[in-house]
Amino acid sequence: MTESEDYGAEVWGRIRHTLNEGKTAMPWWALSRRWAAVATIAGLIAIAFVAGRYTRRPPANWSAKPLEATNNIQLPQKGLVVALGDYLDRSEMPLVEVAHADRPEDLDLNAQRRYASELVATNRLYRQTAQRIGDRDTDALLDT
Repeated sequence: MTESEDYGAEVWGRIRHTLNEGKTAMPWWALSRRWAAVATIAGLIAIAFVAGRYTRRPPANWSAKPLEATNNIQLPQKGLVVALGDYLDRSEMPLVEVAHADRPEDLDLNAQRRYASELVATNRLYRQTAQRIGDRDTDALLDT
């Protein structure tokens, strides 16, 4: 079965008229409706943005639940307290490992020494932070 070089053109000629059946071009008024809808939505978004920028905020006592005021000075102290909780948990781990070791051979003391030196360096940083923000109680705790 040999195909002629015009086989593709013949097939195209037979099916070309069926491809556009049932499809009609979109009328101009349908396109303009879509653009009008897009423009309307964009306009509403712009109006809402401008209205939000220039309207007054409700007073602070508008809700029954009081708002918690946070002083900017308290923020570093709160961060330090959270970090200290994690630090104290980590410092407890080597002590528990040493206390619960069945035999001295089971302990890797070099690893424990490295971990302890990291904890000392971390303690120094937390203590400096406590001194910088004026937290004497935390400074005294870390000094011991």
